[in-house]
Amino acid sequence: MTQLERHALPQRILVLDDDAEVGLAVVTLLSGYDIAAQHVQDEQQARQALTQAQSRQAPFNALVCDLRLAAGVDGLEVAQRLQHSFDPPLPLLLVTGETSAQRLQRVHEAGVAVLFKPVAADALLQALINLRRAT
Repeated sequence: MTQLERHALPQRILVLDDDAEVGLAVVTLLSGYDIAAQHVQDEQQARQALTQAQSRQAPFNALVCDLRLAAGVDGLEVAQRLQHSFDPPLPLLLVTGETSAQRLQRVHEAGVAVLFKPVAADALLQALINLRRAT
């Protein structure tokens, strides 16, 4: 990754994934690129982190969210609620291992960027650059 591309990465990212190991891995990866990332495991924790970040005037630049959260919770619905609860709306990237055509069609119709597991580091970083450029 070139220095120019590094500057195109978001500076602060919230990672919403119910799997603690996955969340830690993503945060660790992003920190290697000087991205301040925070992992949360559910909507309540995400809302709290987003509110705290705004109150410190250090908002997140993007939300990376798993499509399938614990107990069958729909990550797209959670992410969209979070995304539109804050001003400006938070850019969203979904990550999933989902194979259900119906669920994937909903993601497509929502116009949300999505990556499929397993996600290579380069693909994640490029998607974050694209997300930032789109906003």
